[in-house]
Amino acid sequence: MLRIKQILQEKALSAKTLAERMGVTPQYINGVINERDSASIRMLAKIAKELDVPVAALFDDYDNKVYATTGTCPHCGKEIRIDIKA
Repeated sequence: MLRIKQILQEKALSAKTLAERMGVTPQYINGVINERDSASIRMLAKIAKELDVPVAALFDDYDNKVYATTGTCPHCGKEIRIDIKA
């Protein structure tokens, strides 16, 4: 399953805007979003590039979790937060 619709919502973009930027028809993009039409790897890469996300982010099983921990800076002794993006 693809999450293009969700990414468009997060970025406040419409499918029509995405289609215009890519030089394809809105019908084609809507077909891909709603999984009525298939998209090649090359087209998915173009969609990902236009949305400024990794290709993997287009799929439902994408793990976009950030793991956080804290530690002490060895130089100043202050507590610091360390975020690790999976």
